[in-house]
Amino acid sequence: MIVSYKIGSEVADLEILLPSELAFDRSRLDSVFLLMDNLVSKSTQWRETEKKINTKKLITSNEMKEWRSPLKHTYEKNSGFT
Repeated sequence: MIVSYKIGSEVADLEILLPSELAFDRSRLDSVFLLMDNLVSKSTQWRETEKKINTKKLITSNEMKEWRSPLKHTYEKNSGFT
């Protein structure tokens, strides 16, 4: 199941898609978001970000297979890469 969050303001329209298992595990979610935020600030493309998430073992390989689409969507949409 995918959880969708929309956070809108006058300046930004943030859309976040997350697998429910990750959305409800605050510790893992914080770790993934911290890494993603760091890599967005360095203009890192999704492919490299995905590798770093796997290398740091923040999520399993099987989870990445299942969660790739929503995580990539969230990363690229909110990083300006799309």
